[in-house]
Amino acid sequence: EQTGASEDTLAYHETRSNLYLYTGQLCMEHEALQAYQHGIQSLEACLNIAMDEETEKTLRPKLSGAYCTVAELYLTDLCYEDNAETECESYLEKALQIKDVDGEPLVDA
Repeated sequence: EQTGASEDTLAYHETRSNLYLYTGQLCMEHEALQAYQHGIQSLEACLNIAMDEETEKTLRPKLSGAYCTVAELYLTDLCYEDNAETECESYLEKALQIKDVDGEPLVDA
């Protein structure tokens, strides 16, 4: 039954991440940032409980894409924030750290 509970938890976090990422697309500025950050937290939770490589293979590009989206947010809606440049670089670095199964980054730098 441990596997069933893990699968339910994984499904919960994956659904939650999708809802937050979709919400982020509909919002602007700080509301968008908050939604994306919640979506990222849920995707990170999914990766922590993923039990097979196939699941990780589908989650890694979503997480990398979410990091890139937040970086883009700091280039557009949040560009006037004092820490915009630092935050943008930080999220891009996180995206670059996520590797595909062959060890290559999912984002071209």
